[in-house]
Amino acid sequence: RTRVRFDLILDLAAPYPPFLVKRAKKMVLDVALENLRQHVLAVAQ
Repeated sequence: RTRVRFDLILDLAAPYPPFLVKRAKKMVLDVALENLRQHVLAVAQ
């Protein structure tokens, strides 16, 4: 099993509704996780 730590820091110039911030964080995390998965699978071959 592998553990990965991912820190995301948002520096917003203006206040945004929490639901937009949450949605943006989820999108960034989903893309990062998919790219990491592809990289690990490519290296393993």
